Amino acid sequence: MKYFFSEPEWVKELLNLPDQFNGFSNKTLEALSARLKAVQSPNPLVSIVIAAWNEENHIIRCLTSIANNKTSIPFDIVVVDNNSTDNTYSIVKNLGVRCYFERTQGCGPARELGQRKAKGTYILLADADCLYPTSWISVMTNKLLEDNVVCVYGNFNFYADKNTKRWHYSIYEMFRNLKRMLRHIKRPYLNAYGLNMGYIKSYGIEIGYINHNTRGDDGRLCYALMNYGRVHMVSSNHALVWTTARTLSKQGTILEAFGQNFLRELVNINSYFTTNSPLATDSLDANFVTTEFITTKEYFVILKIKTLSLFRKKAKKKPPPL
Repeated sequence: MKYFFSEPEWVKELLNLPDQFNGFSNKTLEALSARLKAVQSPNPLVSIVIAAWNEENHIIRCLTSIANNKTSIPFDIVVVDNNSTDNTYSIVKNLGVRCYFERTQGCGPARELGQRKAKGTYILLADADCLYPTSWISVMTNKLLEDNVVCVYGNFNFYADKNTKRWHYSIYEMFRNLKRMLRHIKRPYLNAYGLNMGYIKSYGIEIGYINHNTRGDDGRLCYALMNYGRVHMVSSNHALVWTTARTLSKQGTILEAFGQNFLRELVNINSYFTTNSPLATDSLDANFVTTEFITTKEYFVILKIKTLSLFRKKAKKKPPPL
């Protein structure tokens, strides 16, 4: 597995940049501003939409990685400050990037405003705490240009931090990547995360994002996009995004996170091979457990209920004795 023990060099270079906004010199910020203005097009084919909430210490690295992209595809960047209480909005504005303020909390409302302000025919979603490889825009957009493709999503890795080594995350990612392959067969929307995802804007506008602060706005949009065409999984390392493990750390240590995810997939494993149910509610599928915040004890209760239900169904199918 590539990058098992270490991140690629371009990621290391970005991580060597200051981890606090006040660590950047005015000269560095002016140079980045000039580069961002140079790489963006007034007539973009694709718009990169970034929803940001209190990201003053991550947004510089993210925008630097996007500015480093080497592509012939015209693009622009739209940042939506989602009611931040830090200096995210002023930092982005001072860099010369289009930035809008969305007071309603949640990625759904922020991305809805972002796609409506976007000039491009296609949308690429990015997160402010992520780092993007130099070929990311080209790889993702070229897949979107293929016949009958309405949505694409790529993969992501975690970079090491002071608490967790890179190889620890690699083991977790191997399990997650197997899960991604299973999910893609019938339920690709469960793999579609807004840190590395793209779609046709006109369909996104027609569908619309959820307008409240609920996780899964990206997957819900992808689910609805499946009515318009094909969802493509981009597996290339040239579109592999690197990010912090902030969300993962909410589940505890890497071992605890692995255990939680393993139990969730065990609960849901049979659902990966069934046909999608119609999009009737925000939950997508009442039989599918999607939340990451169920306790281990609760997972075992769910497993027990499902197992007993399975045995009852088998018992009912047995023919009566002669």
